[in-house]
Amino acid sequence: MSQFFNQAPGTDLEFANTLKYVRPGGGYVAPFEIFSSIEVNGAGRHPFWAALFDSCPYNPSGFISPPGYPPTSWTPLRVCDVAWNFEKVLIGRDGKPAARYDSGAMAEDMEGEIQRLLAAKR
Repeated sequence: MSQFFNQAPGTDLEFANTLKYVRPGGGYVAPFEIFSSIEVNGAGRHPFWAALFDSCPYNPSGFISPPGYPPTSWTPLRVCDVAWNFEKVLIGRDGKPAARYDSGAMAEDMEGEIQRLLAAKR
């Protein structure tokens, strides 16, 4: 299932073939493992995301389906749903989510929190 306007459609094999034959092409085979797409929202939400958002539930964008974006493709809708891909969650040294940022956040927006997390004792 592609939850963000069909930006990652297809099967794992189709994605690997896109890398190999289209972009970057030229027979490219990734020298690292490529993970499967999983659901981050709705009834099929992967357990990883469910646990992550139990600890860090606030949706920083304030929208589940922002104005101008396509309607959501999942149910049920929750206030903790990821509104758009490239949302970020910072994880502390203790392995727990510490802060969540919307997809438009840049590194400099997170710098203070990153510094705080790096300074924290283990």
